[in-house]
Amino acid sequence: MTALERIEAVVSLHAALDRTVSPSERPFDEGALPPVTSEFVELPAPTPLPARDFPDILQARRSRYNPAAVALGAVELSNVLHHSLVSSPTAGGIRELTVLMVVTQPSDPLGVGVYRYAPDRAEAVRLGDVREHLRASLLQPEFVDVFPVLLFVVADAEAPLEKYAMRHYRTMHVDAGVLVQNLYLVTEAMGLVGCAIAGFTDARVASLLNLATTQLPVMAFALGRPG
Repeated sequence: MTALERIEAVVSLHAALDRTVSPSERPFDEGALPPVTSEFVELPAPTPLPARDFPDILQARRSRYNPAAVALGAVELSNVLHHSLVSSPTAGGIRELTVLMVVTQPSDPLGVGVYRYAPDRAEAVRLGDVREHLRASLLQPEFVDVFPVLLFVVADAEAPLEKYAMRHYRTMHVDAGVLVQNLYLVTEAMGLVGCAIAGFTDARVASLLNLATTQLPVMAFALGRPG
């Protein structure tokens, strides 16, 4: 198979698997989404993680569903993303994973909307309230009502499948799992709460995040402060 054939096959497979999920009955009107934009917001420089024993963090790490009803600070968000990604290996060293964040409770300098994370900054994708579209994308919409930020791990199939066989589709999910584990550990180390989410409709999430055809949403992670 050529690289293009591998990429097209994996995108088709991912879409076929997505169609096995019964979508939410909530309406998803793509035309009502805030317009796509491209604005950059500077994030605070990351700071060192608190000094805690790794065994303690590992034993304490778990999914939590009881965040405080407050926004997440930009410093906290910057630290979680930086420390989780900087220590997250990928097969062949290919940076195939990106993280997009949906902010539902604003905190200076991030207003509500969709952002793509880059080191030390966030690129706005859509600015405005997308909570209804987010609820309609999740199989458990209650996450939207209690967590101030939802992170989406997105795998780009194009770069790795130009190098590797189609089997690498499995490895992309392994890489995403390593990153999610990092999110859990960093969140725990910082005294925050989080929960991995696998139940969502990929096609709706892709529209919400304005993803390219080869960019596949593979996991989500709800993030907040402890209640």
